[in-house]
Amino acid sequence: MTEIVEKQAYGNSAALLLLLSLLIVLFAKPYFNAPREADSGEVEAAIAERLRFEATPPERFVLHGTIDINSAGVEELSLLPGVGESLAQSIVSKRAMLKGFKNVEELKTIKGVGEAKFSAIKTYVSAPAAAPGK
Repeated sequence: MTEIVEKQAYGNSAALLLLLSLLIVLFAKPYFNAPREADSGEVEAAIAERLRFEATPPERFVLHGTIDINSAGVEELSLLPGVGESLAQSIVSKRAMLKGFKNVEELKTIKGVGEAKFSAIKTYVSAPAAAPGK
């Protein structure tokens, strides 16, 4: 008789535990999935992380500074948006011919750098004064 009582008590506990679990899932679920207020730091971090993964490898580099067009090589210049290896080589050749760029506006004199391309890259480039004798 003792065994039967123990089995019934265990059976009731298991059913009660199952019932409580179902109630928690049904009634607490909205609290787990509910949107919450995020502070501005979290929002900025999330945006930066998303941009980091959405950016192409060249854009990842460029987003963090400017490229000195008076000292950058073909490889660095190729990282600029819309600038391939051929155009980068043209920039290097023009720089050698001019003995350095006086300002970034001189990039417009290079075949392949129109207004649209210049607008796309102007915030990513700088032209510090060309070194004398270059």
